[in-house]
Amino acid sequence: MILKRNLLLVNCFYILCFFILNISSTLSQNAIVGTGFSSGWGGSGCPTANSNFNYFSNGFGSSFGAVLSPNNVGNCYFRFGIDWSGTTAQRTITLGSDVPIVPATTYSLNNNCTTSGSMVINVPNINYKYAFKTQNAGTNPSGNFIVFEVQGIIQSVTSVSQNPITTAVTPSSPVNITASLSGSLPAGQGVYLRYTIDNFSTSTILEMTGSGSSFSGTIPAQALGTLVKYYIFTSGSNLSISHNNADWYTINGNTNGGSNYSYTVISAPMVTVSPTSPTDNLPVTITFNATGTALAGLAKVYLHSGVATNVTSPTSFNYTTGNWGQDDGIGLMTNTVGNIWTITLLNLRSYYNVPK
Repeated sequence: MILKRNLLLVNCFYILCFFILNISSTLSQNAIVGTGFSSGWGGSGCPTANSNFNYFSNGFGSSFGAVLSPNNVGNCYFRFGIDWSGTTAQRTITLGSDVPIVPATTYSLNNNCTTSGSMVINVPNINYKYAFKTQNAGTNPSGNFIVFEVQGIIQSVTSVSQNPITTAVTPSSPVNITASLSGSLPAGQGVYLRYTIDNFSTSTILEMTGSGSSFSGTIPAQALGTLVKYYIFTSGSNLSISHNNADWYTINGNTNGGSNYSYTVISAPMVTVSPTSPTDNLPVTITFNATGTALAGLAKVYLHSGVATNVTSPTSFNYTTGNWGQDDGIGLMTNTVGNIWTITLLNLRSYYNVPK
């Protein structure tokens, strides 16, 4: 019983240590301090300790950031705080002087600790939000930062879709990407599409267009077999963002849970019709390429199809043939090679039972 009790105490000690270490790790990051965006100026000398620090959180890549509300309209003063591995400090651009900050402009901090001099943003509206982003963090970070001014609640990307779908992209197919947001996009915030064809060794970044909560952008057609990866992020508006600055400039994003969105360019259209403009009394051959689809490698593939008799509604089938989901031989296609399937309809009118 004594041994068990001692073991329990040791286990509790380890858990307590782990909890303390976790708290330390959480607090070890960049911060904002000052009357403009936090509760005060903190310490009066260096090292400054971490009083009044308004902490950042991990951002994309090595960047850190925070979205903060101003404490007042007019001049809002602040410095950056460092709280990392026992090192605390405050930093500004010019020691002993106040430096005006223009939103969406990059700046570099002096690498010396100070409690004199600050940075200042002239806030025109108390409802504006400010996204502070630093390139990295640590005991001696690079000091590169940018601030985005957004005229309202910052929105996030809630869903992403593409057309053509992932299994239907061919070498001649540009791909349109649509992003839906959590709400109407405020002035000062932009939506960006970032895509790559080399696993993000390089990438292209495009500002998406739209209004309200729906925005779209287009990935150009790519070569056969190309694996395209992409995701959507928000930043300041009307920016030209380089590959190297993408993570740093990101306010928030949708990366498909960290997996990114992707598609592979397939060899041919999934469905071809020969002749391309069939008539009702001549044979028609339909070919389906199942490569890259959920039907690839299956033993049987069926055609469930229809025809329209109204030229004003060509996609609304008036007559259909096939029993969806049934293995009954109606519409069964012939496997010619690999994932290629064909079926020949000798007479469209009779196959679809269209009266004369």
